[in-house]
Amino acid sequence: MALIDEYNKIRHGASLVNVERLRLESNIDELNKKVEQADKVQASFTKWSEVAARLTALTPPGVTVDYLFLNRSSRAFRLNGQALGRDSLIAAKESLERSGLFESLDAPLSNLLEKTNIEFRFNGILKSEIF
Repeated sequence: MALIDEYNKIRHGASLVNVERLRLESNIDELNKKVEQADKVQASFTKWSEVAARLTALTPPGVTVDYLFLNRSSRAFRLNGQALGRDSLIAAKESLERSGLFESLDAPLSNLLEKTNIEFRFNGILKSEIF
């Protein structure tokens, strides 16, 4: 009787430990899943405000950026705006080229047709280091 009684106490005590242990393991698994999800989100996160600020900071006086399109997966960008004159537009293009942010930068010849109040656009591919 004493052995059976002792066995029941041990079994009851072990089952309580196992239930609490299972609950703790379940909580840990749930937390690990949340951390994995957050890691996936963080890996594909781009702070677009910093990229936009870097690009617009490259524009000289007399140039206004009206539209900025950025695509992380294709690394494509498009920048539209207005320049007061050709000199400011050429300065903007040279500034963008010197920045080292682009693999390619395309500026159509139509950008240079007007002398003043020029509506322009630049297209190209951003370097992957930006992201």
